[in-house]
Amino acid sequence: MRRLPLIFLLLISLTLLSCKKSGKPPVVVIGTVIGFDQCSADIEHDKAHGYAIKIDSITTRGDTITIDTVVTYNLPNIFEFAHGIFNYYQFDFLFPDSYRNKYRFEFSYTVVPDDKKNYPLCKADIFLEPFEAATKGKQITITNNYGIIP
Repeated sequence: MRRLPLIFLLLISLTLLSCKKSGKPPVVVIGTVIGFDQCSADIEHDKAHGYAIKIDSITTRGDTITIDTVVTYNLPNIFEFAHGIFNYYQFDFLFPDSYRNKYRFEFSYTVVPDDKKNYPLCKADIFLEPFEAATKGKQITITNNYGIIP
């Protein structure tokens, strides 16, 4: 009889400890790679380490509304960027007009806290003001890639 409360307490403890808290499901967004962090450009290999992404939302009417423009340093290797797309990195972070809507994909992300942000070294001849104005220092980490959107 004395063991019954002890067994009951043990069962309750095991039940409580084995339950995991369920977090919110990730928000899935549609984004378009519209440019790159000029300080991270690698023009010899047609790539960069940081990419500017325009995050969009689709409304019920089918309109696309830009929610934000951010930078990420962990873009999945899902795009083959056009040759020469990074050539004018000193002057403009945006891709040429003909490529600004080409690199669309669906993903989820987390916001990078200030103490974890990436700040690559930059050459003095790079004009960063438009990049900084567009991204406003907002960095994200892509947590899940759900694929390219044609």
